[in-house]
Amino acid sequence: MKRTLLTVTLTTAAAAVAVTGASARLGARARPAKATPFKVKLHVTSEIVVHDGHPGTATSKTSTGDSLTLVATLSQGGKITGREDDYCVITAPGTGVCTSVDRFAHGAIVHTGAYSLNGSTFLDAITGGTGSYTGARGTVLAVFRTASTAIQTYQIGP
Repeated sequence: MKRTLLTVTLTTAAAAVAVTGASARLGARARPAKATPFKVKLHVTSEIVVHDGHPGTATSKTSTGDSLTLVATLSQGGKITGREDDYCVITAPGTGVCTSVDRFAHGAIVHTGAYSLNGSTFLDAITGGTGSYTGARGTVLAVFRTASTAIQTYQIGP
């Protein structure tokens, strides 16, 4: 009986070590590798504000509960490499919360942040991604140079 109990105990311990080791290896593969920050130029191609249920331009008066959609091209070295789609909800006068999906050839990056409608610098949290960016976390910093052009810096970490 003692020998059987010892065998069962050792077998259970070995299985636990094997499962823990496998989980650690799987976890390491599931996390995105630490990447060098990369930059893209964002150029807004479309903005629509829905105010009191009626579509208008981004220069239209906005109030709490209105929404803003934005479409932009993303480029590097003058070549278009992706597209950004934003959806924002105005949460207070001059302020909103936006979620953006940046689509590239090998996957998408999703980021979210609070915005001042009069601001020119925005820092978002990367909340996930698809393809090469599955499980991504980090930040996206957008610095607008004009009303329709920004430089976005992606800092993706493990």
